[in-house]
Amino acid sequence: MSKEDRLTATHIKLIIFNVISYTFLVYNASSVIAYTSQNLAQEIFHGLYPFSVIGIYTSLVLSYGFRIAGASLLGPLSDKLGRRVATIIGGIGSSTATALIGFLPPYTSIGIFSIILYFLLVSIQGLFTGPLSAGVQVIGVENLPERHRGWFSGIGIAVSGTAYLVAVGLSLISGSNWRFLFWGSLIIVPISLLAPESSRFRKLKEKVKSPRKIILEKYGNYLKFAFLLSLLWASVNFVIGIILPTFLSFVNNFTESEIREVILVYSLVSIVSAFVGGELSEVFGRKRLSLVGGILGILVSPIYFIIASLNSLYYVILYISLLTFLGFLGAGGILALVNESFPTNVRGTGVSMSWNMGFFGATLVALTVVSPSSYFNVLPSGEFLALLILGSSIIAVSLFAMETRGMIDKEK
Repeated sequence: MSKEDRLTATHIKLIIFNVISYTFLVYNASSVIAYTSQNLAQEIFHGLYPFSVIGIYTSLVLSYGFRIAGASLLGPLSDKLGRRVATIIGGIGSSTATALIGFLPPYTSIGIFSIILYFLLVSIQGLFTGPLSAGVQVIGVENLPERHRGWFSGIGIAVSGTAYLVAVGLSLISGSNWRFLFWGSLIIVPISLLAPESSRFRKLKEKVKSPRKIILEKYGNYLKFAFLLSLLWASVNFVIGIILPTFLSFVNNFTESEIREVILVYSLVSIVSAFVGGELSEVFGRKRLSLVGGILGILVSPIYFIIASLNSLYYVILYISLLTFLGFLGAGGILALVNESFPTNVRGTGVSMSWNMGFFGATLVALTVVSPSSYFNVLPSGEFLALLILGSSIIAVSLFAMETRGMIDKEK
């Protein structure tokens, strides 16, 4: 390994900060809601199945919709004032709103106002996640040596696993107090205050006044593919991971303890898969790995029918592990691809816009899968069709996407 490729102490600190901060970004945005979906359905939505489940996933759509607004209005702060400023503002705003959900009175106390206040807080949380992503999703990938950019890109998907690990850990500490998991979101506040500044940002000689305008005028084609691949791979993440607690609860009729065990294994496997995929993207390219990942997604889609027929916790864990590892492998290089699609002077805005628009679309996919599937009690078929369609779409988009590996180091 050459001297330029070696990780310094600064790089290692950056990696640790990025993993922790990005974990809590995802934890606040979706994982804590998905993990506590049974509790939210009962206390906030009064247990009215399937409308309670639909309401929870509608709240995710709302959250990610406001993330687009946050990315557009506050995301440019990352390119104007720095990644650190965007991270601090986003971290404080998003975690405060998430923590307040833990103080909401139940439906039995204030009726429909419980649902209204829940939707309001989820919207505020989403708004501040926009600038937070413009900070933490950029600073790690853009400042690491090229040799390490690929595997580290796996963090884009791995954090869906690490965020669930946080949920599992906090649930073990709190026992049956689901509200404690929302209060735990405040951990990101001191972490965001410790955010380092990007060395690439500091070296910029001139800061742009309107990064959003520059992206739309000069990098529209890159934005299009960054958005489409973010959308498709985020949708795979939602179909496999975010819907998982709901699937295990209403299809397999697992207890909270059994769901926790499955989630724990899922989290570990998703982390390994994402980082392995990221490393493979450094060897074979982001585009080629995404293409292979789409094929794997099609191949593993029938596993949902097998899982639905199982009563054994051991075999469910086994098949979930296979589904997760192969399903997430192709997404390992996507965060790097999105970062590499934009130059440093507009990268924060570009990444935040494409990533958050993509994840908003993914929440619509999840809602489209969950709503009719839950209502007609055919969730395994819905999951199967979703992966089949997503895998085919990933193949089509990846064929026409541009290879971005190495583009950051080619900047003048």
